[in-house]
Amino acid sequence: MNNSRPIFKRVVIICAVTVFATITAPINAQQILDCPRTTPSGVDALLEAAANCLTDPVRNANSVLEFARAATAQLTLDDARLVDAYRLQADAHMWLRQYGQSIAWRTLAIALDPTNADDYARRAGAMSAIDDIEGAYSDQEQAIALDPNNVDRYLSLADYLLDNDDTERALDVISRAVVIAPENAAVRQILGDVYYAQQTYAQARNEYEQYLLLTNNVSPVVRARLLVIERRLGN
Repeated sequence: MNNSRPIFKRVVIICAVTVFATITAPINAQQILDCPRTTPSGVDALLEAAANCLTDPVRNANSVLEFARAATAQLTLDDARLVDAYRLQADAHMWLRQYGQSIAWRTLAIALDPTNADDYARRAGAMSAIDDIEGAYSDQEQAIALDPNNVDRYLSLADYLLDNDDTERALDVISRAVVIAPENAAVRQILGDVYYAQQTYAQARNEYEQYLLLTNNVSPVVRARLLVIERRLGN
């Protein structure tokens, strides 16, 4: 019974919340040790250091960039490690809220490995941050095509589309999720949300009732909407 809803709505909000949580949280000594303060030598050591620095990306994003760039400078196009260097730079730019540069590096990674669903999903996140709705939609659909049994990808895209008042495409996406995960509470909730936004209240009620059967952690928003639906339908 899964009641979690992945957030794809606003990457800026996600980053802001994470920044606050990281700044206010106690510093983990092991995380600091894992991110070198001097530049390692050798490609493998540089890539490992960059990846380790991502355990605390808010504090260490610039170190990730430094190490990944140093690794990139030593790699040739036929080296399989180059795609990892590109991905690390894309991740670092994302944490620095440099979304255009994140998209550019992610695009280079996709050019080297066009079969990685996470790359498309992460580029979609960067595109959503700059309000490129069509770009985000296209990339997340590609992530779904490459990873069709991952329900979270459908949930993320449907939630994002709904947040942008695109209920038609949100309905299409979440309806596909129902096929592969009919007993997933989050799927039923978002489907109910879509019907509610479309003011098809009888269908919204049906989906919310399915949702209630699948979770013990009921959203107060769903409870409130069910009361509104009862008033509107008069029964």
